[in-house]
Amino acid sequence: MIRLKDDRGSLPLAMLVSVVGVGLSVFMSMLVVSQLHTTAFEARRVQALNVAQAGLDVGVAQVRTAAKINATGETVGDATRLPCTALTGTVGAAAYSVVLAYYDSDPQGHLQDAAWTAAHAVSCVSGRGTRTVPGFVVFTSTGTAPGAGAGSSKRTLRGTYVVHTSNANISGGLVHVYRGSTTLNDLCIDAGSGTPSPGTAVTLQLCNAGAVSQTWAYDDNLRFVLVSSQGGGSDGLCLQAGTTHVANAAVTLQPCVTTKPALYAQQWSINDSSNLVGSNATGTNTDSYCFNAAAANRPGSALIITTNCSGTYNNVSTFSLDASSGAGQANSTLGAAIGQLVNYSQFGRCLDDTNQNPDSTYMIAWPCKQNPDPSKVAWNQRYVLPALPAGADKTDGNHQTGTITTKGGVYCLQSPMKPDLYQYVTTKVCVPGAVDQQWTVYGATRQYATSFQIVDGTGLYCLQPRDQNATPPDLFQDVNKVAKIYVAPCNGSTLQKWNADKNDLSGPALKDVTER
Repeated sequence: MIRLKDDRGSLPLAMLVSVVGVGLSVFMSMLVVSQLHTTAFEARRVQALNVAQAGLDVGVAQVRTAAKINATGETVGDATRLPCTALTGTVGAAAYSVVLAYYDSDPQGHLQDAAWTAAHAVSCVSGRGTRTVPGFVVFTSTGTAPGAGAGSSKRTLRGTYVVHTSNANISGGLVHVYRGSTTLNDLCIDAGSGTPSPGTAVTLQLCNAGAVSQTWAYDDNLRFVLVSSQGGGSDGLCLQAGTTHVANAAVTLQPCVTTKPALYAQQWSINDSSNLVGSNATGTNTDSYCFNAAAANRPGSALIITTNCSGTYNNVSTFSLDASSGAGQANSTLGAAIGQLVNYSQFGRCLDDTNQNPDSTYMIAWPCKQNPDPSKVAWNQRYVLPALPAGADKTDGNHQTGTITTKGGVYCLQSPMKPDLYQYVTTKVCVPGAVDQQWTVYGATRQYATSFQIVDGTGLYCLQPRDQNATPPDLFQDVNKVAKIYVAPCNGSTLQKWNADKNDLSGPALKDVTER
C-alpha cells in the first residue's frame, strides 16, 4: 500500500506566505504613497517657479506701460506712473507677489551692499511714482503653490530691467566745480528748485546728491537739461548764457531747443582742460567762452561765462561731471564714428589715454570730450577698432578680432592678460602678432551677456574701468572718482559694455535673473 505524504507543514507555510504578502503590499502601498507625495511636492515646486516667472512678466509689463501721450501725439514714458507697491495676482490656485526697487545705476553685484543701495536707490511714492527717472528696476517675485497643511511651496526669482528712456541711459547727475582737495567746498550747479521758471539764473551750491535742483542730463545735443523740468511733451529747461556770448554774462535756464542756429547757444563742450566751453555762432567749433564761478569756493556764487578758460585745473573754470550725467555727443553715431568708447555703467566716461601720454602706465575712464565738430576731439579718446562683419548684427557671429589702435595707428591697446589689482590696460607701440594686443570686439549679439564686450587675447578677460566704489578704490582722482582701466573675468555686466545701443542692449527684457 502506498502511503501518502502528510501536509502537516502546509498551513504554517501558507500563513507565512500570507503574512509576507500582506507585509509586501503594505510596504508597496507606503512606497506608492511616498512617491505620490514626492511627485506632488515636485509638481508644486514647478508650479511655484512658473507663477514666480509670471510675476516677473507682470512687473515688466507694468513698467513698460508707465507712459502717456504728449502734446505731439507721441507715446512717452511717465515716471509718475511707475508702480511703487507690491504687485499681486493669481495663476489658477497659485499666487505671486512682486516687489519693485528702483536704482539710478546698475545694481548687479551691489544688492547685498547696504551703503551702495542706499546711495543709488530712487525713492518711490505710491500714486506718484518715482522721484526721478530710474535707470534700473529690480523685481523680486515670489510664487506660492498651495498644498494641504504645510505642504505649500514657494520659489523666488529676482531679475533686473534696464529702463528705456528718451535720454539714453541718462538718469542725471551732479555737475561739480573741480576741486583737487577735500578741504575745498564741493560746489555744484544748482537751479534753485526742481521747478524753476525760464530765465532763472543758476548758482553754485553745496553738492547734494539726488537733489532735483542739481540733477542734470548732458545729452547728445551737448545741452545740460534739468531732469526735473522734462515731461508733458516738453524738452525741459537748458543752461544758456544769452544768445550771443559776452564776458560776465549770467548762466540761466531757458526752454530747451533743437533747431539751429538757436541750439548753438545751449551747447557746451568739455575740452581737454575740463572747461565747459560754448559753441561758436555757426556750430562748427567751440568759442572762447566757458563757465566760471564768479566767486571761488563760495556757496551761492553766481555761474557766469568769461574767457578765463585756462589749461590748469582749478576751482573756478574747470568742472567735473558725475558719470550718470551722460556722455554728451559721444553717445551718438558721431561719437562712435570718431572712435570714442563710452562705458555703459559709468556712462559719462570714455576710454582715455591719461594726460594724452600714450606711454602712461595706466589708462582711465575720463569724462567724454566734446566739440560741435567731433573731428576736433583730441586723439586720446579716439580709437580704431576691428570692423564688425557685415550682416551679423544681433547674431552670435557679430564680433571681430584684431588690434585697437590710436594716435595714427602707431599705438595699440595692450592687456595685462590678468585681472590682478594694479595690473593696468595701457597703450604701447604696436607689435605685429602680439597676443596681448589682440582684442575681440563684440557688437549686438543674440545674448545680453556677450553684447558690446571687448575681450582680450586670453579670451577670458573683458575691458572695464575699475568700480568707483571698489575696495581699495585705486582711482586716478579720488575726489572726482575717475577710475583706472583694468581687465576682469567676463561676466556680462554693464561695467564691461562699451558703446552699447542706448538702453536697448538687444538682450532679454530682464537681465541677471537668479533664484533666491
